[in-house]
Amino acid sequence: MKLLLALACGLLSAGALLWLGPESVSSRASMQDALAPPSEGERLGPGPEPVDLWHPERATPAEPAFGGTLTVHVEALPPSLNAALLNSTNARSALHELHATLVRRDWEGWEYEPELATGWEVADTLVRADGRLYGRIEESGEQVLVRALDAPAGAAPIVVPKSAALRIERGTVITFALRAGVRWHDGHPFDADDVIFSWQIASNPEVRCEWVRPYLKKIARVEKVAGGVRFFLEEQYFNSFGLFADTFCILPRHLYDLRDPEHAQHKSDASDAECAKAIHENPCNTQWVGLGPYKLTSYSQQGIEAERFDGFFEPAQGGYVDKLVWRHISSDEAAFQALLNGQLDFTLRISSDQYFGAATTQPAFTRTFCKGYFYLGAFNYIPWNMRRPKLADLRVRQALAHAIDMEAFVQTVAHGLAKLPTGPQCYFGPSYDHGVQRLGFDLAKSEELFAAAGWYDRDGDGVLDKDGQAFEIEMLIQSGNVSAGTFARMYQESLARAGVRLIVTQVDNATYFQRVNERDFDAGHAGWSVDVSENDPLQLWHSRSAAAGGSNHAGVIDPKVDALIERGGRELDPEKRWALWRELHRYLYEEVQPYLYREAPPRKFALNRAVRGVQFFKLTPGYSLRRWYYPAGTPGTRPTRG
Repeated sequence: MKLLLALACGLLSAGALLWLGPESVSSRASMQDALAPPSEGERLGPGPEPVDLWHPERATPAEPAFGGTLTVHVEALPPSLNAALLNSTNARSALHELHATLVRRDWEGWEYEPELATGWEVADTLVRADGRLYGRIEESGEQVLVRALDAPAGAAPIVVPKSAALRIERGTVITFALRAGVRWHDGHPFDADDVIFSWQIASNPEVRCEWVRPYLKKIARVEKVAGGVRFFLEEQYFNSFGLFADTFCILPRHLYDLRDPEHAQHKSDASDAECAKAIHENPCNTQWVGLGPYKLTSYSQQGIEAERFDGFFEPAQGGYVDKLVWRHISSDEAAFQALLNGQLDFTLRISSDQYFGAATTQPAFTRTFCKGYFYLGAFNYIPWNMRRPKLADLRVRQALAHAIDMEAFVQTVAHGLAKLPTGPQCYFGPSYDHGVQRLGFDLAKSEELFAAAGWYDRDGDGVLDKDGQAFEIEMLIQSGNVSAGTFARMYQESLARAGVRLIVTQVDNATYFQRVNERDFDAGHAGWSVDVSENDPLQLWHSRSAAAGGSNHAGVIDPKVDALIERGGRELDPEKRWALWRELHRYLYEEVQPYLYREAPPRKFALNRAVRGVQFFKLTPGYSLRRWYYPAGTPGTRPTRG
């Protein structure tokens, strides 16, 4: 249930929509027909997903074979694959194949299942004035019965009067049994020390892991137990298992911890600053050493390459193809040409002109590729840096929202398919408040709000001013990104009518992340990939996430926001928790307005028809490359894995 950041880049992709002007098909009906699933409607809950739904020969079964190379497009190369330091959709998508976690969510059933763990036990915490007791806790009349951790079968419980119990924290002790014989890609054994070290980095104030620190700090302590590792949470948390599936990036201690005797530059008395430097500047941040079914062989500006890891601990889940390539092409137009040239097998960067127009109906495309779409929890947004004096006033941010016609944008550009959200929860999920009214396009209202904040055109030059300063703000976008540039120009023109000068600055991917994380920006242009059920807002809105490197990019520091997040985090009743998230949603939109919310679109793709076994899921990133294969008889394939 973690939110993943993606630069808003392409129409109906992971965090972006492309503004392309007039519709490229003749009627609304034909557009809807073009996007209609070929056999069954969209379902937003868990359950089996169809295989090869969009393939023209889906009715003809294909026999899986092993071998071959699968090349997928990545529009923005993540500057690091270390998910403890960087919250990136593209990095996380690669790590699904390059790495493993303690537990994972089943793609279709959404239940948590073991991965590096073989199983787990959950216990509770009884908080007393004189300390804490841990174990399975039952309430019986005026007594609390605590069956202590690791107590032998049949042992009598500890009896505590209810009057001596301050509170019970449910599900706060989780003991994982770890798989034996698991090895890192460099051959070094994986063990509990790796897990404990990966938690300890959050306690080093010099480590720049601000996006994940608030989550890791929920864990009070960790200890080794026979065959596994035990976590003690500070308080009950509704998403405790999601923490270990989505957020907890396990690092190889022997490669990252200077204090580990097995580290090549071992230094037992290394300072926190030295240890942090060894993490920040570690070559493994790009030359990743993981635990997944594929082992990285190359990381460069051309992309990421990986080959099947024969030592993977779960061979049946080890994938079909021999090689995975994430090819980095920043330009969507260049990526589409690379697709036609046979250099890509899969891309999510299909523009509406391409999807609805001749580009994907010409024989050069249809002979080799198919196209389709799927829904995934995601929305696009413009973050306002509320630390900037010009953007600190709520009335200014509301005025900026009134100065753009997003309804027209969705109808004429998104073909009426995208939704216009007002909050960060998935638009289709139970914790989204559909009663919140979006600020509509109204230049008169925008002018009124600007004037109330002291901004109006005093010198007649067409630009608002105050205290001798013109109202000029900068928006960062990714260089070479046609869709981001197009939207920015549209917004620039609309804001000019309201008297605002918008400067659009194109930067590369690494610079964008750096400037946003260092809070050196006025406005950005990005998207969040969110869980379709619910998301913990701690990452986006709590004041603890506002420091440099955290995901609270807008700088929301509000006691009411913090209180709602903290209440929701410990609320185990889903209905009560969802009500708290809806209350937070309304308050943020109506009283804070930290984002200009754009749209919540489906994802559109183009896929090589030679690839089969393709499913699309509701969990990020929406697909599992290890399930895809080339059918038996395809040149370069074989019937067995070896």
